[in-house]
Amino acid sequence: DDERGSSLKVIDSSGKAARTIEQSSGVIRQPAFSPDGERIVYRVETASKHMGGYRAKPGIYWVSIADGESHFVAERGFAPTFSPDGERVFYSYISSDGAAGGFYSTATRVGKLESCNLDGFDVREHASGTDVLEMKLSPDRAWLAFSYHKQYFVVPYRETGVPLQVSTRGNVLPVAPLTTHGGYNLVWSADSETVQWTLGSSLYRASVAEQFAVTAPPVEPVASIDLAVATDVPEGVLALTHARLITMNGNEVIEDGTVVVE
Repeated sequence: DDERGSSLKVIDSSGKAARTIEQSSGVIRQPAFSPDGERIVYRVETASKHMGGYRAKPGIYWVSIADGESHFVAERGFAPTFSPDGERVFYSYISSDGAAGGFYSTATRVGKLESCNLDGFDVREHASGTDVLEMKLSPDRAWLAFSYHKQYFVVPYRETGVPLQVSTRGNVLPVAPLTTHGGYNLVWSADSETVQWTLGSSLYRASVAEQFAVTAPPVEPVASIDLAVATDVPEGVLALTHARLITMNGNEVIEDGTVVVE
């Protein structure tokens, strides 16, 4: 909402009893529960001309469900999640070689998986890879799913004290592809055995163990997300009067014209 911003709500398992936990003048995205279910980590999107949010401070926050108190964690990063003990926040971060042009430039982009404590300090780097734009650890921290050239892959993960170098080939560790046509919004199951993602209106689910088999079965959609919403349709006739109209008929200009919108 351009006037009120956005809100973060929780509901019960029946889809009822919605309760607002946090409100922001910016755009709230990517909420995730802590393992004990007592806190939610989320990201406030950087302001833009498309979505607004210029009054909000962008970055990663966490909020207590009990008292609704929000805590700022870090300015950079996206796709935040809690560590298994709930004492750290993991997030993806993309750095570039500094070339101009923004996200779609030819600058070399290096995706990183970082974490910090709940106060935003003690930043650690856990994994990195060129053109790896999203990394998500499984809840048990035994697997790492990542996006490379718009395709999802998964690789075994272990904490060694040195950041894991992520790539789709040339790895010491085996890498299994998850998608063939791309995907978005990847999430792990609570038991770390499966991953889910969306592509268009289709929801996909894959077993990590099966994807590492010699003859991995193709991943098929498990559900279709069909959402039909009525759109606003204006009624009546609108007249824009006393307008200076520059037509497409040569150099013709109509002074004090009227445009009728039906």
